[in-house]
Amino acid sequence: MEEKIIKQRKKRYVFLTVLLLAIVFITIFIPEKQNREQIEPEELLAELKDETRFFTTDEIAEKIIMEDPSLQLIDVRSPEEFEQYGLPGAINIPIENILDTEWTESLNQDIKTNVFYSNGTIYSSQAWLIIRRLNYKNSYVLKGGLNEWFSTIIMPKAPSSVEDDHAMDVYQFRKGASLFFGGAKGAVSDDTNETPKQVAPVKKKANHEEEEGGC
Repeated sequence: MEEKIIKQRKKRYVFLTVLLLAIVFITIFIPEKQNREQIEPEELLAELKDETRFFTTDEIAEKIIMEDPSLQLIDVRSPEEFEQYGLPGAINIPIENILDTEWTESLNQDIKTNVFYSNGTIYSSQAWLIIRRLNYKNSYVLKGGLNEWFSTIIMPKAPSSVEDDHAMDVYQFRKGASLFFGGAKGAVSDDTNETPKQVAPVKKKANHEEEEGGC
């Protein structure tokens, strides 16, 4: 048990170190013309502690299923990875191109809800940091990234018999969502005849918090 806790702490330390290095990088390399309305590093660090910057995989799955017009998914992985597998409706802006002027209009706006994702959360969090440093609004991160997406939405696990009704509600939603997105087949093909007509939304549980997954 202690070994597991130590590993989790080391993982979180590495994650925070990478994010802090990203702050230093974007402070130095963001072009001067984009440098005028940046938020202060202290404010940025405060936002890093705020879990509201995350959307869970369940929330994103529900928004996709309900065809939420305000959702804009942004895949910050390489074009090759995006071509192999991406979330429905997502656009691809590789992390190294996040400051390209062709994407400014998509990122600096107040209509769409931009949700960055990558395999884990390092690259997507770096993208979020860059965008928030520029004081762009409506920017979020998919909690756990595609790793969490596959373990919860594509291949959900049934709760144990000792878990409460909320856990079963979540599982039932995830089973329906898995069919909607093609289950494990969705990783290699979009061709499926197993799409249900309706998937029931997750019933929210008061004061329910989920542990951050991925790296």
